[in-house]
Amino acid sequence: YIGDTNILKDKSYCENSYNGVKVFSFNREKPYKYYLPPEDLSYEGRKACFEQAINEGATTIVASGFDQTEIIRESARANPNIKYIFVDGDAFGVHNVVNITFKEEESGFMAGYTLVKEGYRSLGFTGGGEGVNPSVNRYFYGYIQGIVAAAKDVGEKIDLRYTFYPGYENSDELTEECIEWYEKGTEVIFACGGTMVLSVRDAAEKFENKYLVGVDCDQSYLSDRVITSA
Repeated sequence: YIGDTNILKDKSYCENSYNGVKVFSFNREKPYKYYLPPEDLSYEGRKACFEQAINEGATTIVASGFDQTEIIRESARANPNIKYIFVDGDAFGVHNVVNITFKEEESGFMAGYTLVKEGYRSLGFTGGGEGVNPSVNRYFYGYIQGIVAAAKDVGEKIDLRYTFYPGYENSDELTEECIEWYEKGTEVIFACGGTMVLSVRDAAEKFENKYLVGVDCDQSYLSDRVITSA
């Protein structure tokens, strides 16, 4: 497994993807290993992960994250006998690559719609990838559409605050911003991207009645403040 970032246990899709590789391999008594790019996420660093995996005998490579598109394309063309499973990446027509993509806008829609129908009127959204990650953007688009649809049903105005960060990490900066939002009346924040969910959780738990929505996998184990996960 080759991760999208240098954080394997991101409480989100990287960790979930790796766990799938681990369970599949263990049940079939197949060796498995993970590789993570360096902190700067450079092209050379990512490429080195693929080269190392191949040199160490990998016959199937599972990689996640759209940022790895060009490297996977190049590696797959150069190694036609190796199978590639590309999680969260669009298809590009190379015969030995299987692409797994999702309709994130659908679960995003349900999150937004449900929150409004449950009575929340001031919502927030924090996204990773600085607004250029297709998956995060689809979650956000669906979230907005769900809010709009439910607002029409209930006949009320809904407030929405949102922000995009370059990375996906837990950070004091994001926690402070979320605290400010909660203080200004935001009731629920959809935390969309990696360990940034921890920043939102930490902010929510400083108040009595503030909540969050998780993403990618069931994140309810993180806190009783998690209403649901998209």
